[in-house]
Amino acid sequence: MPWVGFEYSDITKNGREVFLKSEVQERLISEAVTIFTKLFSKPPQSACAPGYRADKNTHAVWARHGVRVAQNGPSARAPHFETNRDRNGGGQNLLHLYRTVDFEPSAGDEFSVDGCLRSVENSFARGVPAIISVHSINFQSMLKDFRAPTLKLLDEFLSALEAKYPDLLYVRDEDLYSLVETGRFESAQSTVSVRVTKRGINDGRK
Repeated sequence: MPWVGFEYSDITKNGREVFLKSEVQERLISEAVTIFTKLFSKPPQSACAPGYRADKNTHAVWARHGVRVAQNGPSARAPHFETNRDRNGGGQNLLHLYRTVDFEPSAGDEFSVDGCLRSVENSFARGVPAIISVHSINFQSMLKDFRAPTLKLLDEFLSALEAKYPDLLYVRDEDLYSLVETGRFESAQSTVSVRVTKRGINDGRK
């Protein structure tokens, strides 16, 4: 499947990548929000830029359209808030999340469940959530049967996690936002409360 992306950035004649103007990003994001809302009967609360390429204008437009969580690529950085100022001087905090576990069996022979488990352990040891990245190609079977082995490995992975962490909690982006802001979120059955501590964390950056 060819890469379709870079909606928020462009390549100049000298080969340097620059981001699209705020007005252009506003139009693209507004259209995307309208389509998403029509399809799912609710506006998006989280967003991920194509190729993780976003700038302050991207984040500010997202915030104006009700997005509360910005999904970022693989990194050791801990989740954090960032205030995104709009053109009128107002601002909205976005919770930035970083993918800490690459669960990508289709990527090649180097994939291992043990490696994913170690990544989860490292996240929990730092007091941050384990954020798992898995792309749809892993569940495709048109060109090659990625689906069957992925489901088998996913079952192995989650079973090992639940055995080691019996109180493991699965949450979506917006659930994590609610947990950080209020210490609770609404599940399908009840309100779930979790003790959340906001503090400075060594996020692995040098």
